[in-house]
Amino acid sequence: MTNGLDKLDYFIGSALYIKVKKPHESSNVTTDNITNLKNNRSIKGILVASDCDLNLLLDQVVEYNESNSIERELGLVSVPRETIKSIHILKSDMNTLMSSNYKK
Repeated sequence: MTNGLDKLDYFIGSALYIKVKKPHESSNVTTDNITNLKNNRSIKGILVASDCDLNLLLDQVVEYNESNSIERELGLVSVPRETIKSIHILKSDMNTLMSSNYKK
């Protein structure tokens, strides 16, 4: 039986939209390992890699802070799993991924 993690490599190279948890929502997040975590923070980037704990490595990352409409380019970013509130992918990207991977 598979848990779907073997299919995670399908998403390498895809743009991911990630909502980041607020500090009080993450049990293991401290100001030592995540700096500048503010309200309503989200990031968009291209998935480069993931490890066995589902921590993500994203490139070309842009951070959006919806509370003050600030946008910052961050480049290459490691995103710890416990800081992720949700992950989204555009429906058009998902359809493309699914059709190309089912042909393999």
